[in-house]
Amino acid sequence: CNPFFTRSSPANDLNKYFGNRCLITEYEEGKKYEELANQKNPITESDKLIEYSALKYQEFIDIYEEGIEVQDAMYRLGKIYKYKINEYDKAMKVFNDFLVKFPNSELYNSVKKEINEEPPT
Repeated sequence: CNPFFTRSSPANDLNKYFGNRCLITEYEEGKKYEELANQKNPITESDKLIEYSALKYQEFIDIYEEGIEVQDAMYRLGKIYKYKINEYDKAMKVFNDFLVKFPNSELYNSVKKEINEEPPT
């Protein structure tokens, strides 16, 4: 498995034969950049990483639409919008879409809590 192959790479053709096992998805990329952003000190570098993380989560959600990873990606994306990027309206849209799409999710109550909490000041 080559960890440098991403879903958008030419190696994606191998996915037809081997499945998603060896590909890094947008979800995994989003998590990686979110973790890096939390470790970096310079604000500008951290901001770029978190924005890239949000982009990757959104790409993953748009592509796959269902599954536990999509639920987690939506929850993480909403929290990034709410707490890191300060885009409260976008966060509420992601959270509300989550509630409609995944009413039986284990994250349902956590998402409701995020909706009910005031935005950060």
